Amino acid sequence: MRFGVGVGNMNGFNDESGPNACIDVAQAAEDLGFDSVWTNDHIVVPTQIESRYPYNDLGEFPAPSTIQCFDPLVVMCALAEATQSVEIGCSVLVIPYRHPAVVAKMLAAADQISGGRIVLGAGVGWMREEFEALGLTEVHYRRRGAVTNEYLRAMREMWTNPGPSSFHGQFVEFHNVGAYPKPVRREDGGTIPIVIGGNGINAWRRASRYGDGYHAAFQ
Repeated sequence: MRFGVGVGNMNGFNDESGPNACIDVAQAAEDLGFDSVWTNDHIVVPTQIESRYPYNDLGEFPAPSTIQCFDPLVVMCALAEATQSVEIGCSVLVIPYRHPAVVAKMLAAADQISGGRIVLGAGVGWMREEFEALGLTEVHYRRRGAVTNEYLRAMREMWTNPGPSSFHGQFVEFHNVGAYPKPVRREDGGTIPIVIGGNGINAWRRASRYGDGYHAAFQ
């Protein structure tokens, strides 16, 4: 059995202590023998949220709109430099929020910095208001599962194709583009592992088709 700990990048650290506190947590976890450290993901938190939060009985998001949300991908790069052995993941990155080429490149860079210790926890998101605040369409929200599946495939293409990458999908398309750097190759020949977050049949299917593991979500 392996154990990980969250670094608290959106648990309310203030502007001055937040980044250093995340690093302190990660280094302490490594010193104590934990196997992995994890960030969380929200880009913005609207002041009014009608969407039901799926991970507690009240259905209410347990954080105010003023909570400090240090970007998970940036924090992961900082943790990659500040630690030596723990795996570094996101629990979970909301895949539909960002263009897959941007995510693929940032994670590949973090993976190079860490020496091959990055893990991508991938989720579809749930907060309609956050999708709207980011300028994403109603179709993008309603079909966020399909968007996630396609974006994960596009990222895999960029990570694994040694030459120019191409992808033709419904939500993203690129042709003959250089996508470098590549992530560090694992001993089994693989690349950045993807663990699929969520609950229910759709998350399980996504994990079996596009993931290397399943990130359970409990109420």
